[in-house]
Amino acid sequence: MKIYGVTKPKVETDKSVTEILRDKKIDYDYLFRLKNNESFNIVTRGLNSNNAILSTDSNLNLLVTEDSNLCHMGVRSTTTEIIRQNSLLAKAKRSKSMKTLFSNNLKCINCKSDQLQLKPVVVIITYAKFLGFHEKVSDIDYLNELEKSGLRDNVSIILINMDLVDTE
Repeated sequence: MKIYGVTKPKVETDKSVTEILRDKKIDYDYLFRLKNNESFNIVTRGLNSNNAILSTDSNLNLLVTEDSNLCHMGVRSTTTEIIRQNSLLAKAKRSKSMKTLFSNNLKCINCKSDQLQLKPVVVIITYAKFLGFHEKVSDIDYLNELEKSGLRDNVSIILINMDLVDTE
């Protein structure tokens, strides 16, 4: 298997993907992983990328904004404005629900129950340990922007790890 030009990316465990986040001091509310390696393509299609940043409401309905299809920076700037001005959330168009994608293809590593306790705006960011956290391949740096602008407490952060899963 070759992903992003990496031949045979290393299979990761729940522990290894959690440790790198702790080592890099990356703040998040929930961490999800692929249920199995077959989920990779399904999740990639569902998110329209395996390297994605998305915003949803607390019911995991994808928020569609005027500049969402420009690029990831459009999603970031619009999401920041929605977090700042909560009234914009009511006006934001909704697209598909992500609930089925999550329940069928992803498992939560740190959930204490089946019910996620989400704030009105949710930022979903995918990452892969084999790609690293450089801003050219990851939107993880957006979390620092939220922290610096004082908005982190107003949003739920869901990270989705896209590394290959140990199926044994």
